[in-house]
Amino acid sequence: MASPLNVNELLCEILGYLPLEDLVAACAVCRTWQDVIRGNTRLQSRYWIAQLVSAMLTVEFEQTGRG
Repeated sequence: MASPLNVNELLCEILGYLPLEDLVAACAVCRTWQDVIRGNTRLQSRYWIAQLVSAMLTVEFEQTGRG
């Protein structure tokens, strides 16, 4: 009998509940998690949005002289 969810699908469901900063951290846990996040359209979109926001905040922080 086939399982309704495979391991990657289950991991995607769980990772989908993480806040953006935790999703970025999860991508660094191991190669499998990174592949799952980058291989899932929904998670990949959230991951790249988080990277973009982080980069924008870093630039803003540096421009205000607080960095």
